[in-house]
Amino acid sequence: MIRPAVPSDVPALVRSRLAQQLELYSVGDLDPDDRRRLEERLSGYFARACVDDDALFLVDEEGSAIAAVCGFSIEHQPSQIGDNGVYAYVCDAYTAPGFRRQGRMGRLGRAGAAEMRKRGVSALYFDSISESMIRLCQGLGFERRHDYYSLIF
Repeated sequence: MIRPAVPSDVPALVRSRLAQQLELYSVGDLDPDDRRRLEERLSGYFARACVDDDALFLVDEEGSAIAAVCGFSIEHQPSQIGDNGVYAYVCDAYTAPGFRRQGRMGRLGRAGAAEMRKRGVSALYFDSISESMIRLCQGLGFERRHDYYSLIF
C-alpha cells in the first residue's frame, strides 16, 4: 500500500536511508559513534520532512514493513520562461532487497509525480549514481539534461 510517510515512520526511513547509502558507496560498516550521529541527523531530517508542506515521502508498505520509499522535496525558484519556478527534487529512493524487481519504485514515482503536479510543481529532477534508478526514471519519461535528469510537466 502506497501512502505518505508519517512521523512514526521515521525510524524505518532512517534505516532505509542508511541501507541505501551503504549500498551506493560500499563503505562497509560505520564507526558506531559516526553511525549514531548520522542516525540523529537523519531522524531530525525525516521528522521535519513528514510535516513539511514542501516535502513528500511516499512509502510502499507490505504488511508491517516499509518495502520502498521515495522522497520529493519542493523548491521555489524565480519563474522562468515556460515554467513557474516550482520544482521537486526526487530523493532518498530505496527499495529493500527482499522487495526489489516488483515495480514498487515505479508505482511510487508515478504516485509522487501525480501529487507534485497537484501541488503546482512544474518539473521533477534527480541526479543519481544508481544505474537502476536512472533506467527506472528514464522509463517514467525523465530526460538527461546536463548532469541531471528531469521530467517537465
